[in-house]
This record gives sequence, C-alpha cells and structure tokens, in this order.
Amino acid sequence: MFRFLILSIVTGVAGALIAERKGRNTALWGALCFLFPILVLLVLVLPSTVSRGRTKKCPYCAEIIKEEAQVCKHCGRELPIEMVECPGCGKYVPRGENCPECGHSLPR
Repeated sequence: MFRFLILSIVTGVAGALIAERKGRNTALWGALCFLFPILVLLVLVLPSTVSRGRTKKCPYCAEIIKEEAQVCKHCGRELPIEMVECPGCGKYVPRGENCPECGHSLPR
C-alpha cells in the first residue's frame, strides 16, 4: 500500500510538470495522474497547446513554440518582431510590458 501511495505521488507531480510544459491544466492533470498513474503516458503523448503568456504558434509552420523564442525550433526560421500600437502615444512599438516611448502599459 505504501509503494502505491509513493507511486501515485510521483506520477501526480510528474503529470503536473509535463502538463505545465505543454500548456495544459496543471492541477487537473496532476490530480488525474495521482488517481490513475497510467495517465502519465497520455499526457506525455498529447500535443502542446497555445497557452496565454507561455507559448504561441509559429507564423510559418504553425507549430507551438515558447513565447520568448526568437527562432522556431521546428522550422528553424527567425520569427518577426511583433509590433503593437501603444494606447498611450499611438506609436507602433515591439510587444512587451510597457511602451518604451511613453511607459504606458501595452495590451497582451
């Protein structure tokens, strides 16, 4: 019984970590893998999803990559700099937290 509890804890934590890397619900997958350890295999083979603030789609090959990536790990192409219009000054600036021109908070 003790071994099964240890196995459940390990698979629950592993499932949660894998789910987080793939942009999936960490708490849900952690609980499911804790209750049903075999589900770790399922979360391993599931594809990544776009997760706001963590991942995005490559504009060239449409594969999921990390938001901070400068080069796509799948197709090898350099990614364009995403520009957004600042609601404060109206200038187009690179996507980020704040406008480098006026300091206004930029939309996500």
